[in-house]
Amino acid sequence: MAKEKSSIKEIVINLLILAAAGGILAWRYNDCKEKEQQAEQAAQEARAAEAKEHEQRTNACLKTVPEAERNDCTRCTCSACLDAVEACEADKGCRSMSLNTLLEDGGPPADDPARIRYESRAACMLAKCNQACTGKK
Repeated sequence: MAKEKSSIKEIVINLLILAAAGGILAWRYNDCKEKEQQAEQAAQEARAAEAKEHEQRTNACLKTVPEAERNDCTRCTCSACLDAVEACEADKGCRSMSLNTLLEDGGPPADDPARIRYESRAACMLAKCNQACTGKK
C-alpha cells in the first residue's frame, strides 16, 4: 500500500509537471504568434508608406511636365524610372541635354557625370518603358 501511495504521488507530481510544461509551451506559442503578427503588421505599414512615398515622388515628377505634354511614355518614365529621372533633374547639365545635342556635336565626354545620368535615364526608359515610349513591342 505504501508503494501505491508513492506511485499516486508520483502520478500527481508528473501530471502537475506536465500541466506546467504545457502551460509554458502554450504561453511561448502565443508570445511567438503575437510577435509574428506585430512584425507582419509593421511590414505592411512599411510597404504602404513606401507605396505612398513613391506615389508622391511620381506625382512630383509628372508636375515637371506640362499636363498637355503628358503621355504614356511620361507616366511610365516617372513611375518605373523615378530614381534615374530625379537624378537627371537634379543635374543642370543632364536636364539641358537632349538626344539631338548628343547626336549633332557629340555632347560632353562619355565619362561626364551629367552624360552618365542622361544615359542611365535613357537606358531605363528603353528597358522599362520601351513599348509606352516607342509604341513597339
